[in-house]
Amino acid sequence: MRESGTVVSTQGGIARIEFVPKEACEHCGAKGFCHPSPGKMVAEAINELEAKVGDEATIETGVGESILASVLIFLVPIAGLIGGYLLAKWIWKSEGAGAIGAIALMAAFIGVLAYLDRRVFRPKKFMPRIVSVVRREVNTLVKDPVCGMDVSEETTLKTDHSGKTYYFCCETCKTAFEKTPDEYLKKE
Repeated sequence: MRESGTVVSTQGGIARIEFVPKEACEHCGAKGFCHPSPGKMVAEAINELEAKVGDEATIETGVGESILASVLIFLVPIAGLIGGYLLAKWIWKSEGAGAIGAIALMAAFIGVLAYLDRRVFRPKKFMPRIVSVVRREVNTLVKDPVCGMDVSEETTLKTDHSGKTYYFCCETCKTAFEKTPDEYLKKE
């Protein structure tokens, strides 16, 4: 799968690219997992081409990696649900124990997947890569006061505090800053 969009922030060899999902996404049953809100989507990609904030970049995810990721995300928890039910029912000979076992093993499998996502898969095989930088645009870069990412004044979220404008890589950083700005201003 290939998508093109604008680099909105970079940090540590990872770029965040904002793009409008393709028309095919509208008919996909799993679209809520990729981009739960309508409009633009932001994806993280390995930035080996050193794209800068404001660049137009194309990212690519291999078909095999997408299929394997889908299997892990959807089928592994279902296997935990079924396996937990059967195992608990067999051990305790009770429907109630089966239901509790199903939920417990499914939750454990999801926890293992979340751990593997952060520690094993994300930095390697499953993360999209920037395959081309289409256009470079010179922007004024500033630091996000929450996470420290370089962001463009022209393409990112912003808020004013005590007469100064602050810029953010994502809505999460902006919200965190708005709740407790003094916590992040101490770092400056």
